[in-house]
Amino acid sequence: MIIPQPRDPNEHRPEPAQGCVACAYLARLRERAHAAGDGSGVSDANVRMRRHQAQEHPT
Repeated sequence: MIIPQPRDPNEHRPEPAQGCVACAYLARLRERAHAAGDGSGVSDANVRMRRHQAQEHPT
């Protein structure tokens, strides 16, 4: 039997781009969700930030 290990919420946490208002907003949403114990909200904010960064801040 394989027992799944809990995921670290900071494991794949995207960092906001410096000076980007949208990134800062999404980072605040993520922080609020984390403070409220809302893992789904943290995940949603991370997904939204990744999508935003892929469109607006391609590397």
